[in-house]
Amino acid sequence: MNIQERQAATAAVEAFRLQNHSVSAAHKSHYVVGALGREFIVSDEMAQIFLRQVERVLEVDESALVVLRHRDGVELLLITDDNSFTIRPVRMPLD
Repeated sequence: MNIQERQAATAAVEAFRLQNHSVSAAHKSHYVVGALGREFIVSDEMAQIFLRQVERVLEVDESALVVLRHRDGVELLLITDDNSFTIRPVRMPLD
């Protein structure tokens, strides 16, 4: 991963953290992680854990499998410089 890619990924993680602190408590409980063409609903706690794991991968500049526990089960996501992910708050009630 080159310096620009690392800076972009780090900026995305930091932007999520800033957004997470500004989202009201009513909307703060769940997030959608988009990865590998799929979307996963995760808790606030799991979103934070996932981001910390991604940051660790970025720090050592390697690829790694990262655990994502979501509403429907558990996934191992391969984080590399070729793969990307998104994360956003869920703004509607979950059934």
